[in-house]
Amino acid sequence: MWQDKFKSGLNTLKKKWWIPAVILAGAGLAAISLQEPVQKVESITVAKAKVQQFILEEGKTRLEQEYSLTLPVAGEISRLPWKEGDLVEQGQILLQLDRSGRSLEVAGLRSRLDEISAQNQGIQSQKPKASEIASARVQIAQSALSRKQQQSMREAQEAELAQLQRQLNRQEALYKEESVTLASLEELRKQVLVLRKQAQQALLEEAKAAQSQKVAELNLNRLLQSQSDPDYLRGVYAAQAAQVRAQLAQKQDDLAKTVLRAPVSGPILEILQRDATLLPAGTVILKQGDLNSLAVEVDLLSEEMYQIKLGQTVEISGKALEDRVVVGKVARIFPAGFTKLSALGVEQQRVRVIVNAPPQQLKLRPGTRVDAKIITAEKQNVPVIPERALFKLDGKWQVFKIVAGRAVLQPVSVGLKNDDQAEILQGLNAGDLIISELETSLKAGSKVETEQHK
Repeated sequence: MWQDKFKSGLNTLKKKWWIPAVILAGAGLAAISLQEPVQKVESITVAKAKVQQFILEEGKTRLEQEYSLTLPVAGEISRLPWKEGDLVEQGQILLQLDRSGRSLEVAGLRSRLDEISAQNQGIQSQKPKASEIASARVQIAQSALSRKQQQSMREAQEAELAQLQRQLNRQEALYKEESVTLASLEELRKQVLVLRKQAQQALLEEAKAAQSQKVAELNLNRLLQSQSDPDYLRGVYAAQAAQVRAQLAQKQDDLAKTVLRAPVSGPILEILQRDATLLPAGTVILKQGDLNSLAVEVDLLSEEMYQIKLGQTVEISGKALEDRVVVGKVARIFPAGFTKLSALGVEQQRVRVIVNAPPQQLKLRPGTRVDAKIITAEKQNVPVIPERALFKLDGKWQVFKIVAGRAVLQPVSVGLKNDDQAEILQGLNAGDLIISELETSLKAGSKVETEQHK
């Protein structure tokens, strides 16, 4: 029984003493709190804003279009008046070959063409007219008709002469018999003689008509032959003229090629043949660039390339642009990477990217160093904090959130992030107060006095 009384007394004693104990403990904590140091920290209020994720890399300007000025024909050049870097306008004469020899060749071919044309015109004037050929045909017909008439007349006269000859033979026989008079016999003889002469004349006229027909036929053949001969010669001269025209066109083209003009407006990049000399066709004289094709090449680390896509916005800046920022786009990504030594001599795998921007805004020479900020992602109106406020603890992102004047560890989930800003997906809301500048002495639960920065 005495044990129960002892326990009851002990419980009573405990109940009486707990209140003073709590009071003493609270007083002790208050004393400690009054003695705890307060750290001054810089803070910032979480706000919604635009955030970008980007890759910042050094690049340089380059010309996408470069032209090699090549001699299209062999020739002698004079000493070039140009220097590397000179700006020339499109169509401006850069070089002129010696033209004297080719000019003489062109003049000679033109003279030869005029000569062939004159010869062709002379043949055309020698060609018989159609009326002459028709007249020759009529002459042949007339001669043939005359010959036929003379032949018919001769045949009639010969028949009549044969009849008179038979009659004369009978009269001579009768005259011997004294049956006819001498006068009648002589008369008959005269008739036979006259008719014989007429027959001979008719034969002669027939021969003349035949000769005239032959002459007319020969004349027609000559006219026809003279007609075909010019046709042949015209073909010959036409072929010669075509050949000379082809040669003339070639020489004129060669003559035109002795003047070399700038294909585009832009700087002369390199001069390969400066002094006067005789050069063969195909020799490269100089190289020129097109300022309208000015672009920026950027060599990115290969491990960053998964973020790069065609069409991404690029902000171009740098000393050469002073305070200007030119906006461009990712235009081309090279298919293969290459090894490049860093400034510290470390080998790096890089991939070249070409950025297009308005050349009129860049206004830079090729090879100028610039800074290229390739924006890989962007969000609007999201909770954003300074990147420097983040730190990792046990592999997780943390910030110091200020609650009731103390630094409290706050785990956060980070979205887009760059060297200056970070998007907060979870863990903070707009209006929360966080420590923006971390101090090594700062610990969770530390009492802080804030100096807020916007």
